[in-house]
Parts: sequence; structure tokens; C-alpha cells
Amino acid sequence: MCIGCQSSASAVSATKASTTATPDLAVEVVSPEDRDSAVSAKVQQYLSAGTGRVWVVRPATQTVTVHRPDGSARTYEMGATLTSEEAGFAVAGFTLGLVRDHYGCAG
Repeated sequence: MCIGCQSSASAVSATKASTTATPDLAVEVVSPEDRDSAVSAKVQQYLSAGTGRVWVVRPATQTVTVHRPDGSARTYEMGATLTSEEAGFAVAGFTLGLVRDHYGCAG
């Protein structure tokens, strides 16, 4: 999933459709079959293309790792709150709490 806040609606893409706009945020949800090397390659592709942030969501470990263009990354665990700074776009008051419901967990 890619989210674009600075560009037109054509920047929002949930498919592999070709677009010239670069999203502000890309979200990669890791499945059990995904290899770490493939996920890392996707992160680098997004960042090399100019994406502001890449979130790698790992339901198995209930974490979200936020990757930045400068090469830094920070992993957030259940109970943390992500803000527009972690999302790479300026939306006043934006927060996303990492709670069990976001991972589809019961209880």
C-alpha cells in the first residue's frame, strides 16, 4: 500500500499500477512466506524512488519498522504510537496506536 499526501489522487496506489508520483509513505505487510532479503529489497526500491518513509509491518512479531531515506530505521512494538513524523507527511494530530486489533489478533 502506498499513500501520497503531497500529490494528486494519482499518487495513491494499492496496486502495481504505473504512476510517476512518489508516495510519501509505503506500507509493506510481511507474510510468513516472505524472505527478509526480498522485503529489504522492496524497502530499498521505495526509498531509492524517493518515498519518504517505508513501514514494514510484521504481524508475526507484532512490530512495525519505520525506514527513512537516510538509512536509519526504528522498530516499534505493540503499545507504541506512530505519528506524522513516522509517516513522513505533515497531518496535524495524526496518530496510529499499535494495538492488537491492527494485527487481527483476538484478545
